[in-house]
Amino acid sequence: MSKRREPQQERAIARKQRIIDATKLVLIELGYSKLTLRKIASAAGIGVGTIYDYFPTKFAVVEIILGQRLSEKLDAFDQAYASVTPENSIAEFIERYIATVTGGPSAVKLDNALFASINDDAGLAKLMNRYQSDTVDRYVEALETAGSTWSRHDLQGAANYLASIASHFEQNLEKHRHEGRTQLMQKMVQDTFIAIARSTLKPVSVVKPGR
Repeated sequence: MSKRREPQQERAIARKQRIIDATKLVLIELGYSKLTLRKIASAAGIGVGTIYDYFPTKFAVVEIILGQRLSEKLDAFDQAYASVTPENSIAEFIERYIATVTGGPSAVKLDNALFASINDDAGLAKLMNRYQSDTVDRYVEALETAGSTWSRHDLQGAANYLASIASHFEQNLEKHRHEGRTQLMQKMVQDTFIAIARSTLKPVSVVKPGR
């Protein structure tokens, strides 16, 4: 498959962003299964042929959108982690991270649409799996830096659990906001993160069978 043109001029760059923005709107409204290049073109106010100049398929557009959003989430972790000092507690770091990674209402709607898209496309699911792996690696590094003496294998298990909690929270943010329980759920997630993080700073306690 021939490589699509990479826009160099300002007008071309703006047109490509216009396509991406229109895709987000249609994706939120209709979902990935009903998303088509023709509907994107209509929302963007351009011809379908113009879209083909930049994106060969709807997957190509959504892949960029998902990649950008996941990068933003990883950046949120890195920024929160970079601000940690000896004076900051684990609780402060986690509170800052959870509050930042969720984003505003528009980001939540886009995240919901993207999470749903993963179930409809193996390529998007693969991209999400790479993000989850990168997230787990960051959790492990942060816990090791904090002074955990757990083995990397045990830390990866704890990090996977933390990542699953964060993912479930993010996927249900729209529902929590509708029900007026956002702050409650965010507090529960933060408390769980803090409890697990603090546990990893203690020696692993193994309960022997029969006790």
